[in-house]
Amino acid sequence: MTKNTFYKNPQAGFTLIELVMVLAVFSVMLPALLMYVRDSNLLMTQKAAASFMKQVGMAAEEYVMDHYQDLTNLSTDTVATAIPVATLI
Repeated sequence: MTKNTFYKNPQAGFTLIELVMVLAVFSVMLPALLMYVRDSNLLMTQKAAASFMKQVGMAAEEYVMDHYQDLTNLSTDTVATAIPVATLI
């Protein structure tokens, strides 16, 4: 007679009820986790957009500081004229 060594303890392992309860807990926790991941992605996108807008503002400020004299000379004309884009570049 051979002894079955695989099933040493018949109480070892999980019952069907335990497995169902674990799946139920995961199914409740999964939407909350997905909502957190979605919110964090939205937050990262907002931070990236804010950083981009800050860079655009800094670039515009640097441009005005470098070309302030050119811009003031164009704006002192008494006749309202359009400023050509080529003069600003």
